[in-house]
Parts: sequence; C-alpha cells; structure tokens
Amino acid sequence: VEEGHLALTAHFLVRGKLKVSKVEGNVYMKPPSWIGDKCLFVDTLRTNTVSAVIPTETLVVHKSNFQAICGDFPAMQAVFDSFRETIVKDGWAMLRCPVCGDLGHSEEACPSREPAMEAKSTRPKISRSRTFEKLRVFRGSS
Repeated sequence: VEEGHLALTAHFLVRGKLKVSKVEGNVYMKPPSWIGDKCLFVDTLRTNTVSAVIPTETLVVHKSNFQAICGDFPAMQAVFDSFRETIVKDGWAMLRCPVCGDLGHSEEACPSREPAMEAKSTRPKISRSRTFEKLRVFRGSS
C-alpha cells in the first residue's frame, strides 16, 4: 500500500506484522488490526505507505464487492448509507480508538494500553470492531 494511491481495499491483518510509515515515525501493527477501512465508505487516497516486515496475511475487502453486497441487500444498503452519512458529517472520530485516537484497531487491541491498566480494569471486555459495529447489528438481525 503506497501513500497517495487511490484506496480501493481494506486489509484486515490475520497474521504477521505491518509497518506504517508516518512522518512522525513508523508504527507497527499486529493482529487484530486493519488498514483502509475509510475507503469502504468514502472515496479517499492512501494516507500512509504500509509494508509487511515479516511474512504477513491479510483478509482483503474490495470496495466494489462491499458495494455489490449492499446493492443485493437493500436493508444493508440503508445501514451503510446511515453509517456513511455519519462519517461524512462528523468526521473520522467514530472510527478512531478511544484510547490513543489512532485508526486501525479497537480499544481492546490498542497497542498503547498498559498491561497493568488492563488487569485492573473493572469494565467488562467487549470484543468489537468500531468500524463495522452497525453492520454487525444488521447481520445479527437476519
């Protein structure tokens, strides 16, 4: 994935390790994490160059396939349109990790989390992907 190129796919890291090259320094991603989710909802360019640093496997979701599924299922299209409208109106805040403010991982998988903080937490653990939370609600209702 190269910075400045048209983003047409989201990649969900299954195994391996990715290096995200940023101006302020490199960030390394391990599963469970993802890149490119923004492109599923709006037209965008890649904002960073990403490369594998060890043999890596990703699950690729093509924007065109995502749009085709929405076309086949009108109820999903309605959820998608609502989610997209919220992103366009409110920005990317809903896609960001509430712990570090970065994209590409959930709060539970945040690399900034301290292991001690996690052990002391009284909050129940919820496994979810913020990006697809609304779409998962749709899937569960069928």
